Amino acid sequence: MAGSAAGFIEERLRRFGLKLVRPRLSAIVLDSELEKKRESESKDEWKERRRRNVRLQEGMESQFERIANEIGRTVAVMSTGTVNSA
Repeated sequence: MAGSAAGFIEERLRRFGLKLVRPRLSAIVLDSELEKKRESESKDEWKERRRRNVRLQEGMESQFERIANEIGRTVAVMSTGTVNSA
């Protein structure tokens, strides 16, 4: 099952008045055996099972940590004009 929440998330952030300092990036999410809804579960139960059991592809978490640090530095420069590399 393919899809991206990035556009939805960006729109919500803009609606809250936030300025986006970096273009969106997608994460690859792995979900084995989760695509099919079981006969015994409701659609909401299936969605909750998927939400709780998906995981990021190897290396994606560290990639997003680097991006978060980059964004943090960018925001610091934008708000203070200086970078504190502590």
